Amino acid sequence: DAAGQLTDIQDSRRGHLAYQYDPVGAAVAGRPVVWGVETFAFDPAGNLLDDKAQQMQRPLDQDPKRNRLMDNLLREYAGTHYAYDERGNLINRLHNGVRAQFTWDLFDRLSSYSDDKLQVDYSYDALGRRLHKHSVAHYSNRAQAGTGWNQLERAKRQRELECGFTLFGWDGDTLAWESSPPRDEGDTGRTVHYLYEPGSFVPVAQALRKGPVRLHKQPDWSQRSYDFDQDPLWQTHMEPQALDAIAWYQCDHLGTPMELTDHNGAVAWTGQYKAWGEVREERSGWAKQIGL
Repeated sequence: DAAGQLTDIQDSRRGHLAYQYDPVGAAVAGRPVVWGVETFAFDPAGNLLDDKAQQMQRPLDQDPKRNRLMDNLLREYAGTHYAYDERGNLINRLHNGVRAQFTWDLFDRLSSYSDDKLQVDYSYDALGRRLHKHSVAHYSNRAQAGTGWNQLERAKRQRELECGFTLFGWDGDTLAWESSPPRDEGDTGRTVHYLYEPGSFVPVAQALRKGPVRLHKQPDWSQRSYDFDQDPLWQTHMEPQALDAIAWYQCDHLGTPMELTDHNGAVAWTGQYKAWGEVREERSGWAKQIGL
């Protein structure tokens, strides 16, 4: 429009996407074809209001239903309830009777997440970048079943929820790779490398190899001086290994991934987004088989 705000997108796969704005430039309606029409309302301070009370009024109308946020923390939205710690970090979320709990470290970084299905723990490096994610599915052994049966059921539950250990590697502030060891017998593990447009966070390609990244065991330098000649990080020669798959990102005007295409140009993955980022994903048979 005349203010430079995006109003329409014509997409041959997704159809017509249209957007509307209020006088101060906040998006008040969007029409992604898959999700139907989305509408939003904001208070005079720009806080998103509950969609249960979205009847449009004048900006300064007083209405207790419109959820004035005195501490700028959202307590309830669209039937979901939220609770926070004294630093403003989300610690509890209740949605449709399912409670999720979040814990944070002293630097306000998410250290663990838990709900009725799984537990996830995280760690970070000195620069605040995530180093690992470890997820474990909740499973209680059945007393009447044997040890072997319980082990198989636990492993099945892990696979269903895609639980396991993931290690992250970084190139500055961009995620360079993520790697997971084999999850169970017969699995190979996987390592995925990511490439970006120069100087940006917009992804260009991902390359997958079936197998975990190989790490160097570091000597204990606490009792002796550092010796460059004995540091395996600098002395070990690694041979490049072949990749099992490469896929290419197709991104929108914001740099959001919309599709991944395979080596033949066929769509391997596609995402349909709501205005605030919720996504529905679809993967091709090849993508599921290769692990993209």
